[in-house]
Amino acid sequence: MPSPETHQGYYFIQLTLTREFMKWIHTHRLTDGPGKLQDDIWDAKPDELLFSFGGKYGTQFKTLEEVQSFISAFDDMLKRKGIDKKHTHPLLYLIMFLGEDAQQQSIEINRENNLHDYAQFILNLIADSLAHIAATRKNPAYEQVYDIYTQEIFFAKKELVATISYEELIEYYPKGKQADDVIKYLRIAIYEQELYIPEDLVVNIRSNKDRKLKSFSGKQEQDFQLPVNLQREVFTYMISNMLDSHKRYDTQFYKLMISDSVMSDFKPIFNKYKKHTISNTKSLARLGTIIKDYLLAHKLIITKRDIATFLFEYFALFKAIRPKQQVTFPTEYNDLIPFYIQNRVNGETIRNMMKDVGEI
Repeated sequence: MPSPETHQGYYFIQLTLTREFMKWIHTHRLTDGPGKLQDDIWDAKPDELLFSFGGKYGTQFKTLEEVQSFISAFDDMLKRKGIDKKHTHPLLYLIMFLGEDAQQQSIEINRENNLHDYAQFILNLIADSLAHIAATRKNPAYEQVYDIYTQEIFFAKKELVATISYEELIEYYPKGKQADDVIKYLRIAIYEQELYIPEDLVVNIRSNKDRKLKSFSGKQEQDFQLPVNLQREVFTYMISNMLDSHKRYDTQFYKLMISDSVMSDFKPIFNKYKKHTISNTKSLARLGTIIKDYLLAHKLIITKRDIATFLFEYFALFKAIRPKQQVTFPTEYNDLIPFYIQNRVNGETIRNMMKDVGEI
């Protein structure tokens, strides 16, 4: 193996990888996937490619002694497994996909968490709107009116309905003390249905800290109110964007919204949802599947139990398995495998993990 080099305080090893290997890994079912574009990209590459390997996340080795200890332990593991040294560089390269999976999970998690927040917001809005309409209908002071031109309903005080014409009523927008004489709604499409949002709901700009805003006039304000027309545009665009996102990803929320469902049907996705976080186990299982496929493709290790043991030792040397409790790792890499075993993590642990995703 070439001598280690250093960059920005971290040590790395220059790997030499064949074009065939790089094409194999980057067209693997769990990476970029097969396709003509990938074939064209890698067919145009030189026969050998160089890669600066710095361990897990590229920042594993901080001293020369540390990288030398790792190289010794990794070579020893391959020797014990009867794996030819020509596989050293490809196997080292594969650890980079641990970090790539964490990045991919982060993207997926942010999307799922955002979709849940969207669903929660819309359901709250629906619940409040339905309650508002129901309460106003029960209020003896108001009468429901239908606007034949906009095909919308609104409410007006009964004495107002009795004293002005229908044409005047539908065009009447009282302000000040008379503002409650008429109650109108912002009508928004919810897929195939419609939602009437009370116009007393507003979107304001305010600081998320305990401070007042200073206006152009110099006056301190609690918040900046959006203009009425902009209120409508903000609500319409905001909710439409949320709904489009759920439709694009065909979520359970979307399926319920377009079906003959009632509000109680949404309780499972509303109440039982937990914010997603990056799963180290999921990343290890994905990387383990890639390594397993490499071992089988080259007939290096065949049995499921032996593959699990290899994965355990491989992950241990990269300190990729997160202990359940905070621990201090040994400084010598040859001590890592016994260290994990003492902490009740071994090949069987990895075999069970991989079994859960249907791999080994």
